[in-house]
Amino acid sequence: MRSDIHDILQKYWGYTRFRPLQEEIIRSVLSGKDTLALMPTGGGKSITFQVPALALEGMAIIISPLIALMVDQVENLQQRNIEAAAIHSGLTQREIELILHRCIYKKDIKLLYVSPERLQTQSFREKLAKMSISFVAVDEAHCISQWGYDFRPPYLQIASIRQYFPDIPILAVTATATPRVIDDIIDKLELKSPQIFKQSFYRENLIYNVIETEDKIGKILKLLKEFKGTSIIYVRNRKKTVTIAKHLQSLGFSAIYYHAGLSADEREKRQKAWINNRYRIMVATNAFGMGIDKPDVRLVIHLDIPDSIESYFQEAGRAGRDLKLSYAFLLYHPTDIEDFRNNIKKNFPTLETIKQAYKLLCQYYQLNIGEGENEIFQFYINELLKDQDISAVDFYNSILILEKAGYLALSEGIKTKSRLHFLIDKNTLYKFQLEHPEWNEFIKNLTRTYSNLFSEYTNISEDNIALKTKMSINEVQNSLLALKEQGILDYLPSAGENTITFLKACIDEADIILPNMIYEDRKKIATSNAEALISYILNQTKCRSQILLEYFGEESLIRCGRCDVCVARNEVNLSKLEMDKIINLIKPLLRDKPMNESEILEQFSIMDEIKIMKVISWLIETDKIIRLPDMRLRWKR
Repeated sequence: MRSDIHDILQKYWGYTRFRPLQEEIIRSVLSGKDTLALMPTGGGKSITFQVPALALEGMAIIISPLIALMVDQVENLQQRNIEAAAIHSGLTQREIELILHRCIYKKDIKLLYVSPERLQTQSFREKLAKMSISFVAVDEAHCISQWGYDFRPPYLQIASIRQYFPDIPILAVTATATPRVIDDIIDKLELKSPQIFKQSFYRENLIYNVIETEDKIGKILKLLKEFKGTSIIYVRNRKKTVTIAKHLQSLGFSAIYYHAGLSADEREKRQKAWINNRYRIMVATNAFGMGIDKPDVRLVIHLDIPDSIESYFQEAGRAGRDLKLSYAFLLYHPTDIEDFRNNIKKNFPTLETIKQAYKLLCQYYQLNIGEGENEIFQFYINELLKDQDISAVDFYNSILILEKAGYLALSEGIKTKSRLHFLIDKNTLYKFQLEHPEWNEFIKNLTRTYSNLFSEYTNISEDNIALKTKMSINEVQNSLLALKEQGILDYLPSAGENTITFLKACIDEADIILPNMIYEDRKKIATSNAEALISYILNQTKCRSQILLEYFGEESLIRCGRCDVCVARNEVNLSKLEMDKIINLIKPLLRDKPMNESEILEQFSIMDEIKIMKVISWLIETDKIIRLPDMRLRWKR
């Protein structure tokens, strides 16, 4: 099998060898064993289920919680000439039926991506039983655990797939899981004596730092000047992404912003511009990063406290994937800690507020009790909340809880490309062309440009068709819509709107039930996870990498030696030579003109600030420098 999987890797991905643990995980799946793989962000998780899917007979089912991630992976696979498809709420029923027909009868799809919610529908289960399945891969497997930071109740139903395929292996993969979550994954997925592969989460080339400061913008500017290369700055809200990016632009930095409120087209455009190095700095909310595999990110800055240690670890882990020295900085002020605790509380609105949000949704979409099951609606939060007495934050967080409880599904701006599929066979189409010569050239162009239009919905580009037909994009779109009207083809223009799906028929809001594991238990777990992150931030005694590794159940006796805590410990006793060297740098500065501490620190590396402050304190104590009435420092003459 070695030559097979290596041939597959080279043929489709162009790599001559696997990354650490990838081959071992793949071999475990190929041998029919249940497998649990824990690999850090950037470790190449997707290869571990994509390669065995191609090596085995039949089709692999890939369960993923994120539509955007499914769409992204399927597009990447199709670009490598690998037959893959995804079934999600952004597709029409006809598209879904066509994909399922291919899976059952044509058997040409090698990887089928589905959401865990899809597994719960009776119609899908009936069709699933008719498919030839090689194995099931559960991506983001931590979502199955109540103790995880991103618990998704539908994941609890995945194990029921065993009744249809009792002998096929299940592969569970995740980038972040504590020991408690690992146990939960094994239990809830009913893994049988699983092979467990865990790659160390230690990143030797990534240095974690936490800095307390009152001047976050000043610190950002210093970091960007000191650490050259591609950077990501994470903030908590959309408004901040805009203001900070524009401020950086005004100072001559190449910066762009990104958040979920932008259109799908705009987000895709900005992401590509940053990946292609047209911009150095991306200022973004946590909506940015999924599916990003840019290897040369040198610096990740968190301007606000992230959601959890898991989120922080994943976001910081986007730096240094090329294994070159990179840095992660979390900047905070003591007031941020209390704000962070308050934000955790806001994530769990009162039950009355949640019911109010549900009632508002039903009224807005004019749904009566018993109506709306599986119906999809465009979702514009600002329009919905016009003249309503519920805040956007409370409303949005209520929707997320209702989603976890299985009432709704929120799809935020998933970008889908235009798709095309002929509804008639080739002979009938040829007859149509003879009878309607005005359409002949246009249809010929379509069939020559895209090869699978008769067998499946195919992604198309109106720009490309316009170029070949010498028509305007508007003319191309109108022509496709006209052929759709005549029943010749089905044309689905690109879309990227936010949508909301009612997974259950509308009920009276008084009948809404939130199980403890969705609300009360989650609230306690979220609070506990928040305190773990606060403890990490306030820590002044233990190596940053050691704390992160221990959180994920990995023992480490080795200090990184380069984080802010390690540097502080290393510099407790400065040698006379180091003291003299620093004094000789400070002395001319303060003789030239008085400066405050911040201005002095500006002259040095941010990584040297602890020892610089130590020397400044010594110079003040020994009366070498004096503090002026305006609080600036001057060398004593």
